[in-house]
Order: sequence, then C-alpha cells, then structure tokens
Amino acid sequence: MENCQKVKSLLWTLSAWLVVAGCGDNGLDVTDPGGGHGSFEGAVLSLADTGTVLADWSIDEGWRDPMGEVLDALPPAVRSGDALEPLRAGGPPAYLRVHFRSSDMLDIAPLDGGGTTLENPCGEFSARYFPVDDATQVIAWPNVPHSDQPSGPALFANRADGELVQIFHCNELHIYPERAGIAELELLLWHVNHADQASDALAVEVLEGS
Repeated sequence: MENCQKVKSLLWTLSAWLVVAGCGDNGLDVTDPGGGHGSFEGAVLSLADTGTVLADWSIDEGWRDPMGEVLDALPPAVRSGDALEPLRAGGPPAYLRVHFRSSDMLDIAPLDGGGTTLENPCGEFSARYFPVDDATQVIAWPNVPHSDQPSGPALFANRADGELVQIFHCNELHIYPERAGIAELELLLWHVNHADQASDALAVEVLEGS
C-alpha cells in the first residue's frame, strides 16, 4: 500500500509537469524545472472571505466534504447574502482559498506581500488550477498575462464578454463561469514558473444562467 501511494504521488507530479511543459507561464520552458521543489499530501479548499471549508483532498482518500464523505464535485461556492449558490453561466465567480498540507515543508501556504496584482507579490509557491480539458469554455480560460504587461505572469483570463479578470493570486483561485457544463480542475502547487505537483481532478459544474 505504501509503495502504491508513493507511485501515485510520483505520477501526479509527473502529470503536472507534462501539463505545463507544453504551455508554461507565458511560454517559459518548464521541461526542466530545476531544484527547490515543494510537495503536498493534501489540500483544503475554502471560501476566500469566510474560510468556510468546502472540500478537502488527500493523496490517500481523494476529495472529501467537511463531513468526510466522498466528494464528486465542488459544492455551491458563490456568495449570495448569507447563502451559497451554484455557479451559473455568465454569473459571478467563486472566490476560493487554498491551503496545502505538507510533510516535508513547514508552511507552503503562499504569502502575499501587498502591492499591485501585476507585480504578483506572492511567495515562492502559489496556487493555481488547470482544467483537464485545456480547451474548455465552461469557465474563463485559458490563463493569460495582463494586457498592460504582456511579458508578465499568466494570472488572468478573458470572459466571454471580453472582460479581463484575475483568476490566480497567491493562494486564491477565482473561477468565472461562462457556459453550462462541467469542467474538471486539478489544483497545482505552482513554483515560480512551473507546477511541482497536482491534485486529483475535482468537477466544477456550471448551471444555465438565471
């Protein structure tokens, strides 16, 4: 069992490298990411504003809800007053925060140093997501640099109406719904310009707009 878990972790790490090797961050060559890598055994997805836990992933058990039950899809995550609503096409985004659990690093939660979003003042590690279907139109994708800084980090995406929105910032992920359907997203531990590791995919369902 222990060997299987190690193999699974290795496969996920390799898959994350392969995913980003073809695109990188603004065309950077990440086929040989170098040293200083991080790893994680689990990740917690919560609401960015309240810290309410929505989903928990571990290498051993996959995705679970806060009660420990198997989770197939992201729960409703759009704030509407005191309630949480599902994502709807063309509607407001889900604002999420990620905390990575690790056995070989004291704290790999990304750090925000302030400043403008274009400067991306985060720690060495940050959080991102990547759709299993890179051509998905269910959410705002692909990630691109800001139009005012074409050589900058690919932290943004264009919505269907042309609005440029930020989808990654340190340990926060913003998911903008565009079309009804399902997008499967992997969480990435991003290290400078490449992914060190990825989680299992979690389905994100977008309903028809109201």
